[in-house]
Amino acid sequence: MATYPVPAVGQRLTAEFVTSMLPQTARKPADTSRASTTTRTADPDLTLPVEANATYALEGCLFYSGLTVQMSILWSFPAGAAGRVGYAARSTVSTGNVDDVMQTADLNANFNTNTTAGAFLTPMIFSGTFTTAGTAGTLALTWAQVASSATALNMLLNSWMKLTRIG
Repeated sequence: MATYPVPAVGQRLTAEFVTSMLPQTARKPADTSRASTTTRTADPDLTLPVEANATYALEGCLFYSGLTVQMSILWSFPAGAAGRVGYAARSTVSTGNVDDVMQTADLNANFNTNTTAGAFLTPMIFSGTFTTAGTAGTLALTWAQVASSATALNMLLNSWMKLTRIG
């Protein structure tokens, strides 16, 4: 089994080295609302730093709501990064029978939810991997409404994401 980082025999374990083994996490401490905009903007809480020439596993769960509003997602990342992300969500949010919707997209491809968030809290899980090129920077979830509406789209408290360096 491959591990990152690979400790050398006799290597002194420093705080920096041990910290590099831990996953990074980001969690929303409060709701964020966006109305009347289709311009995707980085979420103020769902951002994490990434190193150059590194491979990461990405996972998380978004909780959102917004009556008649669909959500558009796009990842912001350093130049040259590439990877894939899979999304799973409900195609309807009302009571009764619901279908699961799953989609995989390149890290740099826009993803639009298939249904409106509704008055209910709607969860969406995501998972993927990506590799950065020679530039370090930030991975950020950017989002907005698919179609501009005065009804706010809300990214809710306790939405989260996690990055684990795997290479």
